Amino acid sequence: MAALPAVPNVARIVYHHTLGTDSNVVNANHCRFTGTTDEASLNNWALAITNSWVTHIAPLVSSALVLNAVEVVDLTSNTAAEGSNVANHPGTGAVPAVPANVALVISYQINRRYRGGRPRQYMAGLSANELSDEDHWLTTTINSWEAAYELHQTTVAQFSGGSVTASAIVNVGYYSNHTWEQDQHGNWHKIPTLLSSPHVDVVNGYIAQPIVGTQRRRAQA
Repeated sequence: MAALPAVPNVARIVYHHTLGTDSNVVNANHCRFTGTTDEASLNNWALAITNSWVTHIAPLVSSALVLNAVEVVDLTSNTAAEGSNVANHPGTGAVPAVPANVALVISYQINRRYRGGRPRQYMAGLSANELSDEDHWLTTTINSWEAAYELHQTTVAQFSGGSVTASAIVNVGYYSNHTWEQDQHGNWHKIPTLLSSPHVDVVNGYIAQPIVGTQRRRAQA
């Protein structure tokens, strides 16, 4: 697989969680910034993101979900700075949690339209009492998530420290359209076309979806 191209002045923010016995529950976002990154600045940004998660997101998830670490990676080049903050912050919501493959879906609003819909996040570890039925979240849950997630993302995008100033949450698109390639058996496969200059779209808002989402990769025994 070809290496992903650089995305100047954009950082990838990765949240590492544990949910029950699953230690690989990951969410990722991107944020535009100005300035020149270094490890100390990105460590401080990761700490600020962790603190914001504790304030805004932890009350909305069960204590079965634990934030273990936040990574911030400058995508300007493959040798640019990286930073992180190691954490051990469980959610403060009620137990039990919903099953590990159940998630609340947050759709990101961007101006560009593309095949496949809009960028989204799958938020795991909500409390079971947030369900109105087996297919829907409570209206109060949807409202609380939209408000809290907006506040969290705004906090992430307002960081300023060292030589780094964050400016906006963005979505990064690495692929556009596709080509067809034939394998050695004569079968044809659709191969996404990797962009040399990725799309970077400012996120304008967030919509929490009332219908319960699922992720099969978390349905573990």
